[in-house]
Amino acid sequence: MDRYEDRPGGDRGSLPRGLVPHRRPGADGRGGPCIWWGDSGHGPACRENVSAREVEDVLLTHASVRLAAVVAVPDELRGEEVKAFVSISGGSEQVIVSELAEHCGQRLARFKVPRYWEVCDDLPITASHRVAKTRLVSVPGRTWDRVDGVWR
Repeated sequence: MDRYEDRPGGDRGSLPRGLVPHRRPGADGRGGPCIWWGDSGHGPACRENVSAREVEDVLLTHASVRLAAVVAVPDELRGEEVKAFVSISGGSEQVIVSELAEHCGQRLARFKVPRYWEVCDDLPITASHRVAKTRLVSVPGRTWDRVDGVWR
């Protein structure tokens, strides 16, 4: 394989479009599900690795969050975007979502803060008391788009 380190200049800018050096998910030692972003079409291909567990752990440190789950959802520009499902103990949805986004922004890199938020009364649970992420699609609710500032 043609490696970018072997090329003159040795930087990613010398890579052909779409070729990205491999990076291991779970560098924090935990592994877990990861969300990958593809080529944005602006310059060299760029991928970011977001651990769902890392974002969920930050969400669960907020006093108003009872349960949290983070999944990847399709996005036209990036391929996938971060969506958080949260079950809260009280307060209005709008206030809680903006508060949670700020909470995540203080503790996570900007690209790891969920763009989409869905507040649920309760999240589906498996027999082992984990959130059943495969059944989250069927959970009825409205989604807040943090970037556009609208409920969908």
